[in-house]
Amino acid sequence: MEISKDEFKRRIEQYMLMIPRFDWFSDSEREAMVLEAQQTADIHNEDFFAILTNLAFMRSITEGKKIS
Repeated sequence: MEISKDEFKRRIEQYMLMIPRFDWFSDSEREAMVLEAQQTADIHNEDFFAILTNLAFMRSITEGKKIS
């Protein structure tokens, strides 16, 4: 069963609150990660939320994000 675009957006917003380090990024950085995760998930038929979590974690390391 497919979910609506609004429901998917709501789930993303809820999930983002649970991703460690995700709040370290600006709104535009988060939006870019969401789009990248969605594209990657679609291309490779993989789990969007797992990809988004990995992106946030890896970028927090590679970009040297720190808690302010």
